[in-house]
Amino acid sequence: MSRYHTLIKNRPEYHQWRADVLAGDDYACVQCGAEDNLHADHIVPLSVLIEQGATDDELFDLDNGQTLCASCNGRRGDAVGLAPDRETWINPKWAATLAGAF
Repeated sequence: MSRYHTLIKNRPEYHQWRADVLAGDDYACVQCGAEDNLHADHIVPLSVLIEQGATDDELFDLDNGQTLCASCNGRRGDAVGLAPDRETWINPKWAATLAGAF
């Protein structure tokens, strides 16, 4: 993690962004539905945003955040754009409940 990562992740704005990302995804991994050991992940990686000279609005854009468990986040690495389609994604923990509703 670069010095810039550390500086950004220590800012109050980051902590609010993280809380909002987790809440927005109902505190579950968007890939597998896990509810433990969750990370707020930048879809366009923080390293790319830093390299591009992103503004605060870009660094803390909720549309660029997703909740991943440690395992899914580790598999993702610094890949760009690996996010579920927010229009069609259903949290796996609710999928069985909603299956008969449509």
